[in-house]
Amino acid sequence: MRFRGLAPDRDVLREIGHELRLKHGSDILSRKILDRVAFDVRQGQQAAVTIVDAIRNPAEVRVLRDSLSDDFALVSIEAAGEAIISRIRARARAGDVLDDDELARRVLAAEMGLNEPEHGHNIADCIAMADVHIVNDGSLPELKERVNRFVDEQLAPYS
Repeated sequence: MRFRGLAPDRDVLREIGHELRLKHGSDILSRKILDRVAFDVRQGQQAAVTIVDAIRNPAEVRVLRDSLSDDFALVSIEAAGEAIISRIRARARAGDVLDDDELARRVLAAEMGLNEPEHGHNIADCIAMADVHIVNDGSLPELKERVNRFVDEQLAPYS
């Protein structure tokens, strides 16, 4: 982004993701992650756990699940649409929709997959593919506790 002279905001990230998926396939971002993990392994830097944040296309889920099989778990952290809009407004990051509720709802609907092309965002289908669903209906500390509890449960066999 920066090498193109663009700010790292939501619209720019979305457009670059669409561009990459259209040019190289809807699973390109996951293939790049797998390449990076393989590189780390070759360098002797294998992590016990790799967390991938913000998967937005079902093809990304499929390639990770196919490549990693039992070593892959898709975790969906879910909140009601109005709660998401309220949190976006409170966070006030560059490029976020702040003052128009209808526009915010349209942006959220597009993120979920409404009227998106195959290479676009489709979080709703990704959520449907999740192995674990964590509800984010409380405070940030409550969410951290739920996520930490899940991670601790997953890592317990390796302790």
